Amino acid sequence: MYKKSQVSQVFTYLVAILVIGVIVVVGYKGIAELLKLNCEQKSVQFQKNIFGFIDEYSDRGSTYEEVLQAPCDIQEVCFADSRFCSQDPLERPSSIVAYTTDKVIISALEDPLECTANVFIKGKTTEALGFAEKLVLSEVQDSQGVKDYPFKCFKTRSGRFKFLFRGLGRKTQIEAG
Repeated sequence: MYKKSQVSQVFTYLVAILVIGVIVVVGYKGIAELLKLNCEQKSVQFQKNIFGFIDEYSDRGSTYEEVLQAPCDIQEVCFADSRFCSQDPLERPSSIVAYTTDKVIISALEDPLECTANVFIKGKTTEALGFAEKLVLSEVQDSQGVKDYPFKCFKTRSGRFKFLFRGLGRKTQIEAG
């Protein structure tokens, strides 16, 4: 009788371990899927905010500072001046290769017919977000004499991006906030 009770107890433990294991695996997959969906939603919202601010803040003389939470693994946001893209490729001020070695950005900006994107996010990979027609960058030189025209990247600070949008009439100039 005692032996039968031990076998029954072992069987009960094995079933309990199996059930707990299945719950953990299914739960982990569910949580991982929720986190992935949350990242995708944050990325879409970030993109909508960037393009919305560029379109909305173009009133001449207006200045707006916006702080945006960096979605998931995004470390940088890069912009190319829309005037760079509207020029004849032979008349552009310089090759974009002088500013970046990222193949996604180079292929989007050095298309001989037209630029396909001028807003990019960089994390584990680089992704072209789209083309913002109103986007311009300042032509201010830094301490090394390098102008941030026609291309500029902004890095996250504490998981946030801080941008300064200046309205120029039909265009919006973007700077670090």
